[in-house]
Amino acid sequence: QALAERLSRQYGRVIAYSVYPFMPDLIHKDWGGGLHTMAANGIVIGCVDNADARRSIAGTLDFGNWWIDAGNGYSSGQVLIGNTHKMLYLEGCFNKDNEEVYALPQPSIQLPSLLAPPTRPVNANQDCAEAVRDEEQSPLINQAMAVLVLEFVHRFLQGKLSWMGAYLDMEAGTLQTVPAEPEIVARMLGVKVDTLLRQSSKER
Repeated sequence: QALAERLSRQYGRVIAYSVYPFMPDLIHKDWGGGLHTMAANGIVIGCVDNADARRSIAGTLDFGNWWIDAGNGYSSGQVLIGNTHKMLYLEGCFNKDNEEVYALPQPSIQLPSLLAPPTRPVNANQDCAEAVRDEEQSPLINQAMAVLVLEFVHRFLQGKLSWMGAYLDMEAGTLQTVPAEPEIVARMLGVKVDTLLRQSSKER
């Protein structure tokens, strides 16, 4: 809610949010018979921190919706952005002529452990304030993550976002960004770099 309100104030737009468990209807309107329409189109920001919800988001989003996923532990966290899990949409996704990127692997592809079941019991009903109270989260980690998400959104809307991920460690005092570059995506997916490069007009 706090993140949605900040985005709404900053960009003067209506920003929808939900504090309830993720449901596919938040993004798709199912009309039956395999027909559906988009209920949301643009940027979907997930701050869910559990594998089941992320699995639902990953399985629901179609190419066209960018998914920004934010997750954190006690004093560290990561923000990832992507819009597809299909190799078909990643072919030729980098245009070196105008330095534009049309597609990136979904967060769940970039960091598969996001979909892994927890190694210890997790209280699904515990909110961030309760986690801080129970000393399971640093008092400032959520504010820091919200600022990082806002930076992603700001750069994205300005057409200046050059990262596909960022890892914050408040204990170590570090912020490590992952550039959105074809070499990095190719290594991540196990494909040749040329597969990800859009053929220039001069080469056609």
